[in-house]
Amino acid sequence: MKITLFFFVVIVVSSCEVKNSRNSSHVENSKYKYLYKDYSGSFILERIVKHIRNDLVTKTTIYDTSSKPKVLETSTVAYSKKKERLYPKIAFYKIWFDKKKYSSRFDFDENKLLATIKMNSPEKKWQGIQSMVWNKNEVFCWFSSLVECVKYHGLLKDNKLHNINIIWDSFPYVHEQLTRVNFKKAITKATFQYDSNFKMFKRYELSIGNQVIYYFFTKEYEFKRMYWISQGISLERK
Repeated sequence: MKITLFFFVVIVVSSCEVKNSRNSSHVENSKYKYLYKDYSGSFILERIVKHIRNDLVTKTTIYDTSSKPKVLETSTVAYSKKKERLYPKIAFYKIWFDKKKYSSRFDFDENKLLATIKMNSPEKKWQGIQSMVWNKNEVFCWFSSLVECVKYHGLLKDNKLHNINIIWDSFPYVHEQLTRVNFKKAITKATFQYDSNFKMFKRYELSIGNQVIYYFFTKEYEFKRMYWISQGISLERK
């Protein structure tokens, strides 16, 4: 199994209001299963989204397709909501690769504007702590929860080109598995915009580094599919 599965296994916690009607910025309670594929095979992805008090919690788990499904990865990412914006807060990530556990924890400090990642793995190069500064006036989205982030910020409702920052919540493990990419840091600048109507879907484009990823939503802004063609990755709701 490729470590690149990381970005779909996520528990997302974000502070938000529960709005009464469905629109381009409303994130609803839901529970869906998806078929996830990459060069290493096919997997089952389950995603649960719930509003809990003032938080939005999204849990995503990837399983193998055996008769007794085994959990392959887990991740928890969180946003806090202030003044109609989502701010990254914390992320926990775990993956079992060749029966060995790799993990990381990502913390964002809103007061010091400092982000810190702590790594723990069997390999010495993926141990220790790294820190970086961030600008809270910009939009930051955990990559594994991009759908909720862009929807909440209202980026689905127009044709504009939006500048955002992608946080790789499984950094540094995924970067060793992706091919032909020109980004190696935990946070990467990207753009997100409406691309076109494709059959019955509205197609949006995430452009990050030298990579393009397509996200497909219904006319009611329900997320249905994702294709990262250059990496051989796809996600389709069952």
